[in-house]
Amino acid sequence: MGVLYVSIPSLSLSPHRAGPASVQSVRRALLGPSRVKRAGVALALGLSLGWASGPGSARTQGPAGPTAPEAMALPPGSVTPPPTSPVWAELLQAELARLATRHTAGVGVFVRDLDTGATVSHRAEERWYLASMVKVPVALTVLRAVERGDFTLNTTLRLRAADYVDGGGPTNARPVGAALSVGYLLEQMIVHSDNTASDMLIGLVGVRAVNALVQELVPQGLERITTLADVRRQAYGYLTPEAAHLSGQDFLVIKQQRSDADRLRALSRLLRVPASAFQRASVADAFEAYYASGLNSGRLDAYADLLQALVDGRVLNAEHTRYLLQVMERVQ
Repeated sequence: MGVLYVSIPSLSLSPHRAGPASVQSVRRALLGPSRVKRAGVALALGLSLGWASGPGSARTQGPAGPTAPEAMALPPGSVTPPPTSPVWAELLQAELARLATRHTAGVGVFVRDLDTGATVSHRAEERWYLASMVKVPVALTVLRAVERGDFTLNTTLRLRAADYVDGGGPTNARPVGAALSVGYLLEQMIVHSDNTASDMLIGLVGVRAVNALVQELVPQGLERITTLADVRRQAYGYLTPEAAHLSGQDFLVIKQQRSDADRLRALSRLLRVPASAFQRASVADAFEAYYASGLNSGRLDAYADLLQALVDGRVLNAEHTRYLLQVMERVQ
């Protein structure tokens, strides 16, 4: 039996923020007791503000709010669906149609039952900004390198000042110079969506290796993946080219600001660029321009293919497949 995986990139920087009611409605649609109750499902979900998909349309939050996606795992169940038109699929499709008419937040969903092949698809062929959903490909790339003998899960990396990225997880509380094992970083990245841990691991294996693995597993399905730090530098780069010089500590300072105007003032101070010289009126506008670039985005049906490849054991050996799935079940 497989495991149900849910990823919800939520928004915070856009003018019409997708609030808790929208997110909770999606949770209920996907996880409510009368709906998806069985195991063996690969699911990818995107949440945006309802612009038609295409370049720049499907969006998620920038660094002002919590770490972008929430990923959850449910333990296997025992309910066996009928061979055709499973009830859960009909209920979920109807609930998604209802949500589409009641909320301004656009929702994209793709669900595939790994046992029967039954699917539910709602705007899944469109391109959505993946946010921290890129961390599963990073984990796969790391474990592939472990299998090659490049390093082990016990290998330690030293935390550098340049490694810090705002977001969830405890790694940002560690001091510069702290020795952190690859296994610790992988688990923090997946369980707590830790951006600093993620970028340390990308630095270990190389971003080219991450993208090469994605192209091997889902050719044409996902766009180019970057570090989480580069997401921020490139987004703030729509305000000023000087954003390329932002440091890890700078990201933490910007994260602490309470409003878009405060973030603009902080960026102006950190970069020594007058706010009047910024090329966009707000940080939100800068992130909208970034999302239009297509980086770190992909189709939800392709992401489900990647999850299925993992569950089927076509990416890692049996030991590391089991290990990663167990880590994913601990997502908070």
